[in-house]
Amino acid sequence: MNDEMKEPDEEKALSESDERKPDFKAEQFSDGASDIPSSEIPPSNEDDGARKNEENDSLLTRAIHKLGNKKRAAIAAAVAVVIIFSLPMLFPQLFCSHKLWANATCTSPRVCKSCGKTEGEPLGHEWEEATCTTPKTCQRCGETKGEPLGHQPGSWTTEVDYVDATSKEIRECEKCGEVVDTRNEKEITSFLGDGSFSISPEGFIERLNEEFSDIPNCSSMKASYELDDSGTGLELQIKNGSTLAGIGGFFSDSSSQLLFSYLGSENCFKNIVMYFENSDYAAATALATIQAIDPTLSFSDAKEIGAACVGTPTVKNGITYAILASNGEYWLSTRIE
Repeated sequence: MNDEMKEPDEEKALSESDERKPDFKAEQFSDGASDIPSSEIPPSNEDDGARKNEENDSLLTRAIHKLGNKKRAAIAAAVAVVIIFSLPMLFPQLFCSHKLWANATCTSPRVCKSCGKTEGEPLGHEWEEATCTTPKTCQRCGETKGEPLGHQPGSWTTEVDYVDATSKEIRECEKCGEVVDTRNEKEITSFLGDGSFSISPEGFIERLNEEFSDIPNCSSMKASYELDDSGTGLELQIKNGSTLAGIGGFFSDSSSQLLFSYLGSENCFKNIVMYFENSDYAAATALATIQAIDPTLSFSDAKEIGAACVGTPTVKNGITYAILASNGEYWLSTRIE
């Protein structure tokens, strides 16, 4: 029994002893210290700085890596853009639509103006044979080959300009007909030949038209030639505009009208006869005829001869002029006796 009673007393004593033991934990942190257990030591300021530096270094490293990745991406994108825009220049034919073509020439095929692609074959030259003055020449592009053949002068002949009343000797090339040399150019002072006029009917008509153009108010008058009603004779016609002013002909003698085939022949007629139904047309044609058949006469000379020969034949420089008027009809004759 004593033991049983003793045990409670011991427990009580132990309890009181525990209450009297100092509370080191409470004393240790009683002055406002942290409640953190002593096993968890708080970091110092140096530790905080080191940790922050490590964090900053980590962020900087990540930023650098990130920027590096962006730079590489930008470079890659730039390279891609350069490649994309360079491809049409490096390989133009792969990207060209070939809408603009330059036509083929003698030496080159059809060519795309945008990319230079060619199509087909060159046309080749189209040669024209060489002449006396030009070498063999391509009619298409003008390229030449070889040398001109050169002229081959013929014999001397006389060339007459009836309008200007001049003559000269010429040499023509026997291959091309070009005049290659001239000599003895001189004025013609007379169209009188051996018993006939040396001028041809065609030459006389050319001179007559030149004189009409110099007479006041007569520039619309023109001479021409036609076949007569027989179909063989050479008929001379005088017109004022579209109006027939007079008709006439060339005669080899007093009655034989010249054939049309003699139009360009010299020394073939000795008389010119013209008929009018209007005095103005007759007077204008008389003045033009007198100057046309005699290159030495002036306009005032022609007026004087024209006035004198009305009703009375008048001779001047070997040529006889006569104008006959009867019942409103007028006849003009110019002849060699």
